[in-house]
Formats: sequence, C-alpha cells, structure tokens
Amino acid sequence: MTYYAGSNGVAAQYRLAGDPKTALPFIREGMNHMRRASELDPDDAAIRGHLAFALGDLAQLEAEVGNRREAEAAAWEAIPLANQSVVSRQESRRLQDEPSHKRPDR
Repeated sequence: MTYYAGSNGVAAQYRLAGDPKTALPFIREGMNHMRRASELDPDDAAIRGHLAFALGDLAQLEAEVGNRREAEAAAWEAIPLANQSVVSRQESRRLQDEPSHKRPDR
C-alpha cells in the first residue's frame, strides 16, 4: 500500500506541475502494484477498492493525455470492481449492525 501511495504522490507532483504525460508511468506502476496485491488476496475488499480507485485514476489520466482506448479499457475494468467494493462494504456494515446470534455461521 505504501508503494502505491508513493507512486501516486510522485504522479500528483507532475500533475500539479502541468505535466500529466510524465505522471502516467507512476500511475500505471501504482495500479500494477495494487493489481498484484489483489491477486495475492482476492477476497480483500479493501484492496479491490484501492484497485478500483487506481484504475479510475489511470482512466482519467489516460483520457487527459489523449489515450482514449487505454482510458476506456481502464474504466471498463474499474467499474465492476468499484461496484463489488460498494456491495462488500454494505454487507460488512449490515453484519456489524446485526446482533451476533443472528449472523450466519462461517
């Protein structure tokens, strides 16, 4: 997670300096790092949420520099992950709100 945050921090500096094209490799590297983390633990909803955010950020930056196909591909990958992340959070909140005697056995 720290590597992802560092990559995004460097990319943010380039974006603020008005050079989004130079930020692209850092955003891609951060997204690839989160993808590998997601593959190691596919049941972790938090990692999937971060991956969805990274893909969305990549899609936005690709569109900003004019890479339409790459932007669409990243967006199409991010949308289902983001939806899964929202459903997982809602499910975990529902389980936290239920009394323990009503929870399904795992």
